[in-house]
Amino acid sequence: DQQPNCITSWSLNDVNKDCIPDREQASIGIDAEPSLASLTDALLNWLPSRVNGSPAPMYLIFADHGNPDTFYLGDETFSASELNNWLNSLENDYLTDLSLLEPRTVIYGACYSGSFLPKLSKASSLTDAGRIIITSSAADEVSYKGPKALANDIRSGEYFLESLFSHLKSGLSLAEAFKLATNETEIYTRAGGDSTNSLNAYFDTAVQHPLLDDSGDGIGSNLLSDASEDGLKAANLYLGAGLSYDTNAILNPAVVIEVAPIQILHVS
Repeated sequence: DQQPNCITSWSLNDVNKDCIPDREQASIGIDAEPSLASLTDALLNWLPSRVNGSPAPMYLIFADHGNPDTFYLGDETFSASELNNWLNSLENDYLTDLSLLEPRTVIYGACYSGSFLPKLSKASSLTDAGRIIITSSAADEVSYKGPKALANDIRSGEYFLESLFSHLKSGLSLAEAFKLATNETEIYTRAGGDSTNSLNAYFDTAVQHPLLDDSGDGIGSNLLSDASEDGLKAANLYLGAGLSYDTNAILNPAVVIEVAPIQILHVS
């Protein structure tokens, strides 16, 4: 098929490549172009009225380009301290006591996203459920795109986020979805040969390591285990309205979580 004869960018401006700006098409699902003004308005004006009216877990999801302590929002940027200040203002000045009993989850997919984790971390208390912070990579690592989709030849912009939400959609808890998405991301980003990355802090050959912090200590965990303080809150958090999930339903296909090594069978 020939591409349409128009000048545009194949991004949020025109995802479906029809030469009509996506913000002018309600079916595309884009409310507005990203900006600091629209972000703060959503956090401090739009969101509180929805959350306070029906308290529930809150999710903030950021996906774009990133640098250490810098997230790119269109032509603008903000730092971890700025985002933390907005969240503090939301929690201290806008959310009700009942709303504070529900966790706020920040999921950040970008290069060097782990650099935001220490400043966004917040422990829970008797009156505040605190925050769950998930980053697609460690503070000193880039975050990789996924492979191209067969249907439209467009690459997934954030491999870890796509994997994470795929598992959340299947009904897994946030902790279990994180474990599977992390394992898949580290397999996908393994460095071959005699890579010096095999001597990294995670003792593997992957070049990207997602992190999760829900203990509030400002230190993200790459591996959730019984010995880890992280993952306890995320283990009880599910994405969706809370309907029961039939693991044997015909519309719930099996998920491959591990591949056995090759075995050669000899015929006598």
